[in-house]
Amino acid sequence: MSLKIKVKVGNITNLSDARYCAGMGVDMLGFRIGESNESISPLKFKEISDWISGPQFIAELSELPKGKVQDINGISLIELPVSEISALNSRQPRQEMIVSLGILDWHVYKDDLLKHSGYIKFLLVNHLSGLPHTQAKNIISEISSIFPVLLGVEIKVELLDEYLSWPIDGVALNGSEETSPGIKDYDHLSSILERLEVD
Repeated sequence: MSLKIKVKVGNITNLSDARYCAGMGVDMLGFRIGESNESISPLKFKEISDWISGPQFIAELSELPKGKVQDINGISLIELPVSEISALNSRQPRQEMIVSLGILDWHVYKDDLLKHSGYIKFLLVNHLSGLPHTQAKNIISEISSIFPVLLGVEIKVELLDEYLSWPIDGVALNGSEETSPGIKDYDHLSSILERLEVD
């Protein structure tokens, strides 16, 4: 199965989400790997990723890693919040990354982002809901002239066609917890992914 644009599904915590997304042709699966309550352990990540082939695996981090995590345990990219970009320096391990930011952060962090443009694979842009669509589209157009954009809004199915007309490279969605082992509600994910299927 192939999709019209790139799709990243983040916050993967269970094999059910991972297998469903891989089967639907999702390009990237994001995992919060760590020791916090909102994260999964490296062992759980390995248990899930060993069953999956196809998508790239993304380590969704809240802060800069102490070492290089790319390509360890199958991780292809790291994802960092834009607030961590200003802390990057020449001693930091160099690896490709996704940087997440609110749309209004663009002009605040633009210069820092440009300094590290060689390592930024995508900007994952969130928090569009407070802006008129014309203004949001204009900012996305400016960003996309420099960086590939993943639109990370909580996408409504009825607005999907409009978003697909914007200059974006893909969309970012989120997985959810299982109600019990193997029991999942895929309504939101399926409504978006089925609309993105190539006819």
